Amino acid sequence: MPNTGMDMLRLSLISSLLLCSTYYSNAAEVILGKDQPGASGVQISGGGWSQSTHTDSSYQAFYNVRNGKMGRYDYYYQLEIVPQFKDKYKTCDVNPNFGSFFRNLLGISQAGLVTVKADVQYRWTTGIPVDFLKGDTGLVLAATGTSSSTPTPGNGCFFDQTLRPTFPLLQYGGGGENDNFDDFVVKFIVNGGRSESLNLISNVVNLFSKISAFVGWGAITAGISSAPFQSFQTAAQNFQTALQQAGTLQNQVAVGYTLKSNGTADDGRIEITIPELFGGNDGNGNLAIYVRRQGSIALATADSSINTSTVFDNLELPNRQCAPTNIAGGSCNSNNDSIRVALAKALKGVDPGVGDGSNPIIPLFDLDSPDRQKKVYQMCNGLRTVARLNMYLTTLDEALIRWAFGKEAGLLDALKDPVKSAALAKASGVTVAQLTDACWNAGDDQTLRGVAGKLNKTIQ
Repeated sequence: MPNTGMDMLRLSLISSLLLCSTYYSNAAEVILGKDQPGASGVQISGGGWSQSTHTDSSYQAFYNVRNGKMGRYDYYYQLEIVPQFKDKYKTCDVNPNFGSFFRNLLGISQAGLVTVKADVQYRWTTGIPVDFLKGDTGLVLAATGTSSSTPTPGNGCFFDQTLRPTFPLLQYGGGGENDNFDDFVVKFIVNGGRSESLNLISNVVNLFSKISAFVGWGAITAGISSAPFQSFQTAAQNFQTALQQAGTLQNQVAVGYTLKSNGTADDGRIEITIPELFGGNDGNGNLAIYVRRQGSIALATADSSINTSTVFDNLELPNRQCAPTNIAGGSCNSNNDSIRVALAKALKGVDPGVGDGSNPIIPLFDLDSPDRQKKVYQMCNGLRTVARLNMYLTTLDEALIRWAFGKEAGLLDALKDPVKSAALAKASGVTVAQLTDACWNAGDDQTLRGVAGKLNKTIQ
């Protein structure tokens, strides 16, 4: 007879261990504690990445179809810097804790400031770094001795945060936890200090918006030799000078952290807050930095159906033609070719029958021309390679391109016909299985239909 009491005890112990394991695996990592020397009351924590929150619907659908087995090329990722301070958090002039925070921190309730800045560097698959933010771009600033609504001297307070920058979508290259690519290296710089001059504090506050992350990203995308970037560099230098002139910055600290694009619960998200500034209430908000994942560009539309126009008329897919460093740097100077023209130019060496891209009406596949029949297998393989390695598309978007061009040319129907598929395979010098596997196989079809079903989309 089983010992029910012992079994229940064992189950209870196992459940407790599982709960503890889950708790600790998702526990926040303290990057900078608010009580650490130089922290100026700023708390920076890592962890808390959530798949349900930090991925789009196309990723979630693909993840479910794949049973969680996601790998290289399976998604795009994007750095997000998101201010999430509540309105009452920002309204410092009606919060009694604001003055006491500076009084406890600096021994003075007027003419004090705390600022959080950051530099961000992105490392893509080859490990070559690309600057996302540089020059100590501003994230958060709190100050006393200045007006709450305008950066002018006064007896009030000021609280400001960066606007939300929009960073580019990057193709996942398979970087793991121990790889120095597919990640973002973040350096945080925290300053806190006081001054006897309200004017000097207002100078710092007045410059903050000019070095915000939003402005900094725009300056970098314009190029390091551009006027916007040079202007930003000047603003950053002026901000640093204003900080030094403002008074004794007795609290200064810099900490680093690496965000991985594989987004585990422990390394996929950063949270910045100043807990005691508004009474220690965590509900007052924070500034979050995390890595967001997206499965597809073509499927991220609101359209309820998937058809050839989903691919051919999409304006974002062709912009993937640039080199990864240009995509990452925001300087993608694409010639605005349509997806048809771009692929024709890339594949004309495989099948000269597509022309030079100047006539986009010529299909990528021609099943009627004997000369072009011979190229179908090579074109299918070429299409896979170009889409992934030259246009930096995800698995889903690469499959959608093959599906659309195959459907347009009647190739998908021909592959289902034993006679036609045999003739095409013979013309290409391969077996039917090889031809089908390269052009459109059962796995491709199941995946696309499975993802479409989970997105409540129909395939036409």
